[in-house]
Amino acid sequence: MDDISNAITILADKVGIGVDTLYQLNLSVQMIKAVFEIATSSIAVLISIIVIIKSYYTLKEMIASDESFDDNDLVSFMLWRVGIICVVIVVLLALHTCTQDIALRIYCPEYMAMKDTLVLVGDMIKHG
Repeated sequence: MDDISNAITILADKVGIGVDTLYQLNLSVQMIKAVFEIATSSIAVLISIIVIIKSYYTLKEMIASDESFDDNDLVSFMLWRVGIICVVIVVLLALHTCTQDIALRIYCPEYMAMKDTLVLVGDMIKHG
């Protein structure tokens, strides 16, 4: 029984050291992750703005060029508007989530490092 207890203690110590090392690594990369999240969210916003502006001018040209604006064109116009609104909403929601993570990574890197460490340990346990 003593041998099993010692083996479990040694194993727990090694797992604890591994988790602590993983935490320290995650803590050291929090600022890098924040920078990448800022860049990613900025690119998403820019792409959305480009899509919205291009769609607006396409619709404006479509309306200006066609003298007879029938019901099909109106449906198409409304679908474009709804699509643009959906893109804006999705980008704003994603930006809101990213902004929270970015702020936590910059102002409280210990919390995010612990969160990342727990996710990694959970994935290791789940996948064996």
